[in-house]
Amino acid sequence: MHISQQLKAKLNDVLGFELIWNTKNSPDFGSLLNAINIDEAVQQEFETIPIDDKKVSQALKEQALHQWRQEIINEILQSDYIDILQEYQNEYIDADDELTFGDLLDDLFITNAEDFSQLYGDRITDSFKRDVSIHKDIVQLFNKESKSGYLKKEGSISLLFFIITQRYKIPTTKISSRRNNSDYFPLLNTAEIFFDILGKVKDEMNIVQDSIQFEKKTNLIYTFQAASFLDKANRKNEKKIIKAISTFSLLDDLGLKFYLIENFDWYFDHSLSSTSTLFKWKYIIVPCLVEFLKMNFELDNKRYSTEGELAADSTDIKIQRIKKIGRLYFALEDRSTNEKILSIADKVFLEGRKIKNSDNFLKVTRSLEKIKKSLKASETDFESPFEKVTYDGKDIVQLLVFEGASKYLSSINLD
Repeated sequence: MHISQQLKAKLNDVLGFELIWNTKNSPDFGSLLNAINIDEAVQQEFETIPIDDKKVSQALKEQALHQWRQEIINEILQSDYIDILQEYQNEYIDADDELTFGDLLDDLFITNAEDFSQLYGDRITDSFKRDVSIHKDIVQLFNKESKSGYLKKEGSISLLFFIITQRYKIPTTKISSRRNNSDYFPLLNTAEIFFDILGKVKDEMNIVQDSIQFEKKTNLIYTFQAASFLDKANRKNEKKIIKAISTFSLLDDLGLKFYLIENFDWYFDHSLSSTSTLFKWKYIIVPCLVEFLKMNFELDNKRYSTEGELAADSTDIKIQRIKKIGRLYFALEDRSTNEKILSIADKVFLEGRKIKNSDNFLKVTRSLEKIKKSLKASETDFESPFEKVTYDGKDIVQLLVFEGASKYLSSINLD
């Protein structure tokens, strides 16, 4: 049996992953999403927890597909594929869709600061509603982030935004210790500016990566949502509640985080098993699902394959791989997610303006800062989860997530 087949079978046995799909067909996002079945992996966690497992499965699958797409982009950028894309710009990726290598280059990258400024400059400056000059910032972005003269479009807006806010001293993460509503308004304004920019470019690019990068750096959207929740919550056991809902911030999907806040009691009642569940979603299911999909679409790298290694450096082999990953790159884009993200942000901004007690914002902010350090330490326990799961099996999954959760809960004093 081919090594990939053995590992696919192991993932199916350990986590219950299934792909009901003829991988020879050209995929589209919706059909691929529906073809992935991770219900068994998710349902294992819900014997005592009243959460909609279908909603969780959907969010984790979308997260895995997004992560896979980012890996495809990075593979193209960090290899010599760009030279091939340039040389064979008229080569068809998929003759049926008439997509070419040149189309892939144009969709993925921007090659100079002037083009970036022409595409997005006016819309970005308009969102700030103040006199800002960003040409130098765009040049700095290219100097810092481009590789071989190519800058990834996805994620570039957030990177530029943080360069601009730093230069103009626009607050993104810090808040005064004084306790009144005006303290957090500047941060709310900052978040509104950023998502206003995303709203203006949503029809031209996938904004998921930008929203993830913004939230990882600032936690602003989640902080406002959590503070709004505290505004309406029972004050009993407040410290534990804050630490518990702060833990949800480890997830990337805004919709899933907000769903968990709205159904908060499940976590508070079962802190160890619930934290283990979150860790399993983040550190086991999503990364292992990405590897599972690669193997099913025969995009696994040499560590899973014993065939074709001698020919791997030939131009023809590379052209065929570019065609395969190029088709998937376009198939894995789901612009409907853009609208979901912007809708969530609009709702949070509306609620943020209504927060009565700014002390709640301060408490959540400080809790997230502390918990971020504890979660960072936990990540080292989950390095190479795919290898551990496929070679050590079910026992290692439970051991990893329970040990990681116990260590994390101990570090934040939440029993």
